[in-house]
Amino acid sequence: AEKSLVVILKNFPSRALDWLCGGLCFPAGRHFHPPSDRLGRAVAELLVAPSPTRDRLSSGIFLTDDPQEILGILEDALPKVIAAEPLERALGKYVAAHPLLHGHFEGQLEAALRDRIISAEQADVLRAAQAARRQVIRVDDFATL
Repeated sequence: AEKSLVVILKNFPSRALDWLCGGLCFPAGRHFHPPSDRLGRAVAELLVAPSPTRDRLSSGIFLTDDPQEILGILEDALPKVIAAEPLERALGKYVAAHPLLHGHFEGQLEAALRDRIISAEQADVLRAAQAARRQVIRVDDFATL
């Protein structure tokens, strides 16, 4: 209950009203303190990157390599997307410097290959990550059912 009241109080437009109502609701003070955004971000980073912590937390749960199962799709996409991160940054800088390239991903890759910003192998890594990302975020795709 305290957590819900704190959320309501934090959304008051006036800090003074928050303080006044907080004093009335919690005369002995608040005992619940939500985790900071910094802590939430640190925990999320532990869970979305391969690490011993992630392995420990996910041990004993159902994980599959089956590409028809959503967990299998997610597990397949994670290493591909992580491997592509530095390449995506390089491609992003290249595209930012060339405004005419905004838009189509394949066109961006072809231009980066032509200007030797990335190699053919790196382009394949980017394509695999893009395909895995699309597979994960696919919504209402009933053709595969």
